[in-house]
Amino acid sequence: MPLIVVVWLIAMASGPTGQAPVCSDATVAAVRDLYTSASYQEALDMVVRIDGSDAPPVLYEYRALCLLALGRQQEAAAAFATLVERDPLFQPDPASLSPSVRQMFEAARRRTLPDVVEKHYRRGRAAFESGDYQVAADEFRVVGRLVESIDVVERGASLGEINVLAEGFGRLAAEKLERPATRPGSGLTPSPTPTSVAAGQPAAVPAPAVVTPPLIVPPVAVSRRLPPWPDKLLVPLRAFATMELVIDTSGAVITARILESAHPVYDEMLVGVASTWRYRPATRNGRPIAYTMAQRIDLPR
Repeated sequence: MPLIVVVWLIAMASGPTGQAPVCSDATVAAVRDLYTSASYQEALDMVVRIDGSDAPPVLYEYRALCLLALGRQQEAAAAFATLVERDPLFQPDPASLSPSVRQMFEAARRRTLPDVVEKHYRRGRAAFESGDYQVAADEFRVVGRLVESIDVVERGASLGEINVLAEGFGRLAAEKLERPATRPGSGLTPSPTPTSVAAGQPAAVPAPAVVTPPLIVPPVAVSRRLPPWPDKLLVPLRAFATMELVIDTSGAVITARILESAHPVYDEMLVGVASTWRYRPATRNGRPIAYTMAQRIDLPR
């Protein structure tokens, strides 16, 4: 592209002198044209000046490509990681990347995605605990999509556990959203807003919607041996602990964590032995499903 056109595009995208470029289609076009004309440093300088909160993921791709062209390999890998953080499902055009650059992007994605998955899961848990069930459901749905995008061999036990937890909490969030809103403390659903009816005309009574909710049966303990209470520990006044268990479709406990502590030492013993416990798996309409549940554990005396 002629130099004068490139300069014109930059001026259009940058706005008044001294201000960061406005993130627009013209900005992306200007960066792309600078890159394709081998003006790598100029394209990089323009990307760096753009406000990160407004920058689309493709600009971070150009940032990485410019850094690579300038021989700055480590910074390019970091730029690819930032790209994955901003848009974990972003996939560059395969035709635009050489095999080696594609491998670098995929390596950055593999390194970065576990942290991104955990971040979305933590956001979902925080939203769930604060009662914002719509945000929670959305975040848990993102967790599922991200884990599904990772090769099964590369997921590992940690991502598998997070995915099961996200499914469990996502189901709980969805159930909360399906329940009608109630007035605090009243126990009653709010009355519908009255509609006006013309004199002499009977009020239309809408037919009740027939909704058959799925029949979910929680897990039932089959074998749950508790570790003996250590002799050197004083029995706490609160003689129970509460655990969060994730039980898979075979009835095995695949994740356990303490919600209410009995004693730090005994907590660790409980978590350690929980993997040996067996349950009759939860079912949805008769079919086994993974299930997240809170389990009270009465301490042995």
